[in-house]
Amino acid sequence: MHRAVPHLFGPDAMTSNEGLIHRPHVSVVIPAYEAARFIAAALDSLLAQTFVDWEAIIVDDASSDDTSAVVAAHAARDSRIRLLRQEENAGPAAARNRAVEAARGDWIALLDADDLYLPERLERLIRLGEAEGLDVVADNLWMRDPASGRIVRSGLPQDGRVRDWTLAVLLANDRPARGFVYGLLKPIVRADFLQRTGLRWRTDLRYGEDFVFYAELFILGAKAKILPEPFYVYVLPISETDGTRSPNSRTSMREHELIRTGDVLLAAWGNRLGPAEKRAIALRRTYLEHVGKARAFKALVFSGDRLAALRAVIETPFLLRFLAWGVWWRLWAKFSGRFAGPTDDARGTP
Repeated sequence: MHRAVPHLFGPDAMTSNEGLIHRPHVSVVIPAYEAARFIAAALDSLLAQTFVDWEAIIVDDASSDDTSAVVAAHAARDSRIRLLRQEENAGPAAARNRAVEAARGDWIALLDADDLYLPERLERLIRLGEAEGLDVVADNLWMRDPASGRIVRSGLPQDGRVRDWTLAVLLANDRPARGFVYGLLKPIVRADFLQRTGLRWRTDLRYGEDFVFYAELFILGAKAKILPEPFYVYVLPISETDGTRSPNSRTSMREHELIRTGDVLLAAWGNRLGPAEKRAIALRRTYLEHVGKARAFKALVFSGDRLAALRAVIETPFLLRFLAWGVWWRLWAKFSGRFAGPTDDARGTP
């Protein structure tokens, strides 16, 4: 039986730790590595939630900076914040798994240390999940540019439509040139689903581990939906205004590792995947190979090696078309209005 959502919203919600039930309704899992400069903002966004019956479990993945000290200072002020430390750096998958094992909530919510929640996020996701008996609930994302610090667009169209999230949807929308992949979503997941299935993040993957985890959720029967409104602020690893890398991100595009994630799914679940799903994984592999070639071509162009770039186009004619398609998508996303970021005076703008 799922517990009913307690009445812990809005002006009548408890604003102190007194009276909170021993077992929180939501456990927010935050892996952190060298996050001292920015994790305070992530924690502050939790403290601002309209839904207050949560705990935050931060796993410091053997940072050499003051990550633990920053988290400990917040924990001293609010007992809902819990700090765990890894003796050796083991990657985000291992950190999330350790947090899940320590979690006491009915729901497991994901938050990266350099990202933020908007105040209504937990409330909105939990309400939908409880109302429809879902195992997984995600929302749209605000994409924040690391150079300007401003939100530039949403990840998905803001069309008011609650989407079903399935394995087919995940596989069909894992295309980086489109500017958004569903593997970037940060859902909440029912803890009892993870307990029943034993599903955890694969610790042998340090890149693309979320994509595999979500795929395995659906293979194991999870029922999921995505809200059209963005309540999660995701910091882009690369600026869309000047191409600079976010100082807070260690994410880089590694197509060969993403290709490997498809191989992992086929090896583990090939007997449960249908022809359409296997075909989608094969198409994803081809697409990622194209992405790798296109990135290599762009590097040649920017390096000034025009002869090598021309040779690449002659040998692989699709490159220019592939790159043009990515530019077209970004222009359409920018000017269509369906992905537009908030105005400065919009409610909830971080």
